[in-house]
Amino acid sequence: MKILMNYKDLIKNGIDLARNGKFIEAENNFKQAIEQDSSLTDSYINLANIFVMQNRIDESINILKSYLFDICFNQNIINHFWKISQNFGKEDKFFKTISSFADSNTLNKKDLAYIYYLHGRYYAKTNDIELSIEYFKKSIFFDELFTDSYINLVDWLERINEISQANLYLNKFTNIVKKIDLKIKFFEALLLSREKQYKKSENILNKYELGKYFEKDKYYYIRILNLKSKNNERLKNFSIAYNSIVKRNLFLSSLEENKKIDRGDFDQTIKDYKEVYSKVNKSADINKLKITKKINLTFLVGFPRSGTTLLDTILRTHSKTLVLEEKIYLENTKNYYFTSNNNRLDAINNISSEEIINLRKYYFDQINIDYKNIINVIDKLPLTITELGFVKKIFPDAKIILALRHPCDVVISCYFSSFKINRAMINFLSIKNTVNFYNKVLDLFEFYENELNLEIIKIKYEDIILNFENETKKLFKFLNLEYEEGINKFYETARNRKMISTPSYSQVTNPIYSSSIGRWKNYESLVKIEKPLRKWIKR
Repeated sequence: MKILMNYKDLIKNGIDLARNGKFIEAENNFKQAIEQDSSLTDSYINLANIFVMQNRIDESINILKSYLFDICFNQNIINHFWKISQNFGKEDKFFKTISSFADSNTLNKKDLAYIYYLHGRYYAKTNDIELSIEYFKKSIFFDELFTDSYINLVDWLERINEISQANLYLNKFTNIVKKIDLKIKFFEALLLSREKQYKKSENILNKYELGKYFEKDKYYYIRILNLKSKNNERLKNFSIAYNSIVKRNLFLSSLEENKKIDRGDFDQTIKDYKEVYSKVNKSADINKLKITKKINLTFLVGFPRSGTTLLDTILRTHSKTLVLEEKIYLENTKNYYFTSNNNRLDAINNISSEEIINLRKYYFDQINIDYKNIINVIDKLPLTITELGFVKKIFPDAKIILALRHPCDVVISCYFSSFKINRAMINFLSIKNTVNFYNKVLDLFEFYENELNLEIIKIKYEDIILNFENETKKLFKFLNLEYEEGINKFYETARNRKMISTPSYSQVTNPIYSSSIGRWKNYESLVKIEKPLRKWIKR
């Protein structure tokens, strides 16, 4: 006699079967559970998972949709639907489904608020700032107690330097919700710091022990340590500032995703580049390249934290320049060429004029712009400094702007900054590796400078700060551009940019200031970096 299992046992048995790879039997268990009680969500969610395990993605989505349309709107089902949609590129199907609920006037305000919150999260992920902010505001309109929408909204507003707006929503939340929320407290501390109220900001971090509370939360823990460092540097508590960054970098180094990063062999790369891009292997003569439309191209390069974002903002203030956002247009072009040449670096020395012209076209085809009124396109990606050999081969007519800054300030700034970790930036989690990486990159640049006939201008950060007009006039003259009124108000351009995706996003929206010159001296007693950088300090 067959024993009928109850709903709870069917779910448990189905999960056990799935763990043992018995997907068909597990599927039958979950379907029987649905027949027993179609109002409960566990059976639908687990059945959706079984379909995902078998790569039956549309069926997985459809079973969740059937619950939403046939039973009721449910946040657990919506969350699972969203998770699967994100993992398998089905976001359009997801939003089409939930938008139909929003348009049907059948949902209560809390559910509507949740739908708009999810829209906000999606557009945040795709970096569509304005739409993301709009949807978080809509979410709050329908549910004034929706904490996550406030948090996401305030987070975005701070990142785009809309500090007064961020404060407005933060105050609105705290006036309505009397219960203390520690994420909100973090943003309160962050906004106080942005308003230069460093002591008050630090008091909040310490009073609520936010570092301890969030020490297992990667997102907040890193930001709290960044904030503590900034506050204490401004308060001249340099040992606390430095130790906060040491703690942050050790934490980042311990993360599994960072342990897996392949650092590559940069020493071998430098050796190979020096061999291939030497003086002996000449670059193409631009006059012999049959290019019908010549576009003035300039590469803005420099070691990270050398002032490239400041120069970027100054350059984009001019009416006849287009500064590209930090995108890998050149890297894509390079990979396109070398992949088709079996990844042999020395193939570049036999490149034909026709191949160069095609690569130039490939590069510019990635940039979807109208060049009609543009005199100079400026590609800003600091570590293109290591690829100037390839640049010279494909763009022999390109100009180079090299951003320079006191090497000790650069190293300290890189060590302190919060970068997205990749093969290059992982060096900045150790002060020793930061120094070594700086030395190697500058050594490669020195080779390029000696071997290649580069049309280059060197702009020192300190000179821009101390003699702004002369230095910027020199820069625009190099680009064959007339100096324009309003260049000195470059920070207004930065404010209009909304999103600046570099660690200095909160700095370039301010007028010129000199406090970052000689910053490294504050940490001279804590870390010794001057001696191994003396060659470049002298240069």
